Amino acid sequence: MKTTWKCTFAGRLVIGWALWMHTVPGLAQRPNPYLPSAVRVGADLIGVGTYVADRNQLRFELSADADVRQYFVSFDYGYARTNRSGTDFSYRNQGSYFRIGPDVNLLPADAFGNVIFFGVRYARSFFSDRLSFTQDTPPYGTTSFDERNNGLRAAWVEAVFGTKIQVVSQLFIGFTGRYKFAMGTRGTGGLAPYEVPGFGKYATNSGFGLNYFIYYRFKFREKPPLIKSRKKAVARG
Repeated sequence: MKTTWKCTFAGRLVIGWALWMHTVPGLAQRPNPYLPSAVRVGADLIGVGTYVADRNQLRFELSADADVRQYFVSFDYGYARTNRSGTDFSYRNQGSYFRIGPDVNLLPADAFGNVIFFGVRYARSFFSDRLSFTQDTPPYGTTSFDERNNGLRAAWVEAVFGTKIQVVSQLFIGFTGRYKFAMGTRGTGGLAPYEVPGFGKYATNSGFGLNYFIYYRFKFREKPPLIKSRKKAVARG
């Protein structure tokens, strides 16, 4: 419960910060380019599709961002659960994760709010897993094994690239490609986890990931045009 609260707090902070900036009387009307003009909230469709195809794999992920000039402050929160079983074993892994970091928008002046971006993320995962194994080996009888890890934690870094394209009005779709690296875990005992929620296979220290999001943008005001710095303008003059 505590880890879920910690993960969602950062997301609430990103959205709440943008909303608060527009509740201060007169603040939203000032021509300040550093105030967010919108908050975009989305859900990942690949995780939903994976669960429809295989009920043993569940991944639910939400994403939010707020713009600051040609940059975004982005936050993702997700939950993942994996069940694997055979004739003599069962494995269960479940937990939550979050990512937070900045993006650079390569289309800051697009009139429709379309985005091509790249950025970085710091990610953390909080999870547990359990492996149960039973083997019948005559004449020695039945051998049973049950091992679990509780309170596992992992952290890693991501380099991301993607798009957010307007479909109609404030509805957007887009993908995010991820290169994940520098993963480290804490709390593992005699059982090495098979997967890390939000990251992938534990045995690899790096890997790629892909999300396909559908977003809705909550727009507060028109985004002011980007103004070049006064020093550069004077220098060119």
